[in-house]
Amino acid sequence: GYLCPNEFIATQGPLPGTVADFWRMIWETRTKTIAMLTQCFEKGRIRCHQYWPEDNKPVSVFGDIVITKLTEDVRPDWTVRALRVEKVS
Repeated sequence: GYLCPNEFIATQGPLPGTVADFWRMIWETRTKTIAMLTQCFEKGRIRCHQYWPEDNKPVSVFGDIVITKLTEDVRPDWTVRALRVEKVS
């Protein structure tokens, strides 16, 4: 967590206009794990903008934060991705 091991941040998935803010929060709080509890598209509605690099593009830039997908392990019920988060100035 941010101040001690048992703390966490609960937030909605980012929207297209808030993805850079989402990653700035991740950077500023030195977040190590993101647990997404929904799918991007669920019950006929967009629930969350995809905030990690797309399959055909291993790097995405959101504001001054660069996200690189290092690994992706897709399972029937969940996916685990390792991402590198860097700030450019």
